[in-house]
Amino acid sequence: MEVEMRSPALGDTSDYGALEEIANTSSTPVLLNYSQHYTLLADLVSEARDAFNGVTIFARFSGPYMLSLPKSLLAPDVFLGHDPHTWLAGVPDPGPVLLISDHFRRDTIERGDNSLTCQAWGIENDTFTSWFSRAQVTASLGSITYGHDAAEEWLDHAA
Repeated sequence: MEVEMRSPALGDTSDYGALEEIANTSSTPVLLNYSQHYTLLADLVSEARDAFNGVTIFARFSGPYMLSLPKSLLAPDVFLGHDPHTWLAGVPDPGPVLLISDHFRRDTIERGDNSLTCQAWGIENDTFTSWFSRAQVTASLGSITYGHDAAEEWLDHAA
């Protein structure tokens, strides 16, 4: 296993002071580092592929992308970005779609709330709810929103 570590370029003591000033004082704990975060997303994508035949996945998560993303997040059926509304508008018949949005706090500078939201479009409610509650990745995380209207609502908020 290859491990990559990155740290801010800190040249003198004033740099350390500046970094401390931008640290977020949120009470939300840092639960994952960047590598663990990408692994969690890759596992969720893998579980979704196994559960939903022909699903297209749009993952909305924040950078920075300091580490190489897992291959499964770079597959042709996975789209990464911040604007699912524009993406969906350009796809005439997307078929079943799973929208993944997360706000994990991965370091003290970030303001995430450690939430994970998955929304389905074109997947039966019972099928989606059953998968989401069984998925190993989501066993202790996330909120469930389902349906075409829910996806449109999410897209409206994302735009």
